[in-house]
Amino acid sequence: MIRKIAGTTIAATATTYASADCIGTKFEIANLNRGVAGMAPILTAVTVTDLDDQQGALDVILFDSDPSATTFTDDAALDIADADLTKIIGMVKVTSSDYSTFNDNAVGQVHSIGLAIDLAGGSSAYGVVVSRDAKTYTANGIGLHFHFME
Repeated sequence: MIRKIAGTTIAATATTYASADCIGTKFEIANLNRGVAGMAPILTAVTVTDLDDQQGALDVILFDSDPSATTFTDDAALDIADADLTKIIGMVKVTSSDYSTFNDNAVGQVHSIGLAIDLAGGSSAYGVVVSRDAKTYTANGIGLHFHFME
């Protein structure tokens, strides 16, 4: 199963992001139903589409339920509320060496993750992308594909 989180869903704007800034806002990964025998889906890979060929280092932080106590503001430093910290189920680090560049864009991939997505009720996980260096993106210039094994 692959879930695509488009650039418009992430809601990144045309700006330069500093390290620790949210790139876009909170997004939802919907319909992560339990697979065979009620087992949690396993996140196996994350693919980043980079329309601007920035090849930026990113953290993709995942939550088991809606981190509703935190305000996720595009182009502002991420400050996760204490009430939401325990909702974090994992983080995928994307480094500049994870990318392959093309003429004017790039694709990054982190694979062999093996993270069980055990949701705290419901069928959605939530996430946010955090910049780990200073990069300039166009509006909706970053997209994500989450690869799951059920």
